[in-house]
Amino acid sequence: KGEGEVEVQYIWVWEQLKSIRQDLTVQHVRSELTVKVYEYHARHCLQYGDFGEFNQCQSVLRVLHEEGLGTAEGKYEFAAYSILYALATSQDIATVSELLQRLPVDARAHPWVLHAMATREASAQGNWVRFFRLHAQTPNCGRYLLDLPAERLRMRALRAAVKAWTPDVPVSSFALALGFDTPPPAFDATPAPPPEGAAALASSINGGAGGAVADAAAVEVALRECAFFLKDHGAVLKLQAPAPPAHTEARSGGEGGVLL
Repeated sequence: KGEGEVEVQYIWVWEQLKSIRQDLTVQHVRSELTVKVYEYHARHCLQYGDFGEFNQCQSVLRVLHEEGLGTAEGKYEFAAYSILYALATSQDIATVSELLQRLPVDARAHPWVLHAMATREASAQGNWVRFFRLHAQTPNCGRYLLDLPAERLRMRALRAAVKAWTPDVPVSSFALALGFDTPPPAFDATPAPPPEGAAALASSINGGAGGAVADAAAVEVALRECAFFLKDHGAVLKLQAPAPPAHTEARSGGEGGVLL
């Protein structure tokens, strides 16, 4: 679908869900149906990048979940989203600490919440290798919230790489480490099945195994996406003779380049 058609579709669905939410509010309906409507609308907003409307939905959901409405999986899912939203919007450490203190004890031990906390920690530490390892394994719709911090962390990583490896930086050295091989999340406003236990995401959360080895097609996509990202941010690319085109290198650009 074209961009305009997608936008029209989103606006239509947004209006329908907003109308349902307004009816529920006017009629003072606070039930499982209310939770389902707000959860669905929140996920839908995430997928279209409407973070403002998402925040309105999650604010209401937080109250509904505290009242005991909704499923345990929904509570854990949106507890994780609240942490990732704080990361995406660069909220200060005091706000994040208050948010974590408000989480129920059972939520803090859930794999989805542990994953979100580990992702926030990796971002705060500037540990981009661990961040993008966790980014690739983000459950449910959380990946939509990580686009902004991923962009910021990539720029920090590239600046550090250029300073350390001048004059030339091989693209292949960080194309995979910075998550350019990660496919986009599935476009579906439904949550993933709950994990089969606390060990479901333990390897990625604890920074253990580096994940599955990328195949040749994934590496090619990563190199192409990384090269596009570099050009878009002012880098100058060249081919390293006599290597084939896949072994592209980036070096600091000239005037106006970001990678200096």
